[in-house]
Amino acid sequence: DEFLTRLAPQRLARTAMYPVYGLAEASVAVSFPEPGAPLRSVLFDRHQLGVGRAPAQLPAGSTDAVALMSVGRAIPQCELRIASDADAALPDGSVGHIQIRGGNVTRGYFQNPDANAALYSADGWLRTGDLGVKLEDHLYVTGRAKEIIFVNGQNYYPHDLENIAIQAPDLELGKVVAAGCRPKGAQSDELTLFVLHRGAVADFLPVAHAVARLVNEHAGLEVAQVVPVKRIPKTTSGKLQRGLLAKEYEDGAFAAELAELDTLRAAEAAAHAAATPAGNAMEQRLKAIVDKAMEPKVVGLDDNLFEVGASSLVLIQIHEEIDRDYPGLVDLTELFDFPTVAQLAKHLEAKIAG
Repeated sequence: DEFLTRLAPQRLARTAMYPVYGLAEASVAVSFPEPGAPLRSVLFDRHQLGVGRAPAQLPAGSTDAVALMSVGRAIPQCELRIASDADAALPDGSVGHIQIRGGNVTRGYFQNPDANAALYSADGWLRTGDLGVKLEDHLYVTGRAKEIIFVNGQNYYPHDLENIAIQAPDLELGKVVAAGCRPKGAQSDELTLFVLHRGAVADFLPVAHAVARLVNEHAGLEVAQVVPVKRIPKTTSGKLQRGLLAKEYEDGAFAAELAELDTLRAAEAAAHAAATPAGNAMEQRLKAIVDKAMEPKVVGLDDNLFEVGASSLVLIQIHEEIDRDYPGLVDLTELFDFPTVAQLAKHLEAKIAG
């Protein structure tokens, strides 16, 4: 959409882009839109894109919305269905596994019985490995099944989080990779962002703050780590190798950089604490609530909650504690408008005075 808008003064037609879906196992083509048809897109709630769910459609401008582009209808003699984890067909509007069959679909991989055993459902549909939704017979691809990040009981797609992160200054597509990583000893996956950075680690700290804040604000997710990397591995066709970066992280490949970042953060926090007054009674009370919810992190009076990684669940805990002390005075949404302890204290004092 951005490309077509920028090229409109040069008279590039808005129908010049032709989004399609295909894969080698289908002799490339699976679904095409009508030639010359206008682009179709839909805005889904990014928190409702798990398999089997029917995500709500949201209005333009919603912070919870992820935009998906129609890649048309199945081509003649190729069938397409959306299926559950158990290979059962799902109704239109539900997220599920994209499965295909037809004369253009392969009978299997050459001399690879193990791969073929996993390729087909019991009733003969080929599993593409992709997830999507059908609306009015149009296909909308949501992402790769094996790349889903599972956080707080919800499914998130790395490309969606990457598109949020690249809004930070000097970042762009291909320079940020989102992955679910499980460090040694951890009980579950943690949202980890890898950012291309070839400069000094000290120069990376503002980038890490900005990226974590953006994902936190727009997706309500806590970013466990923002990792500086000197290269982002890709396949020969240009696809990001998210799994490879996640494995390198779990194997400790970036331990030195992360240790240096921790040291820099500690020094920054100490300097900030030394320069920050203790605060009045309201600020002290709110800080105690925030520190308890964010434990083991210690939050300064002027620290932005989103920059220090307050997830949506943590924000709910903070709001519940504030509402217990000051019933009905602060809405949950006001934590977004006043994201520091100092700002929130001033806002709450004004409400009490009023």
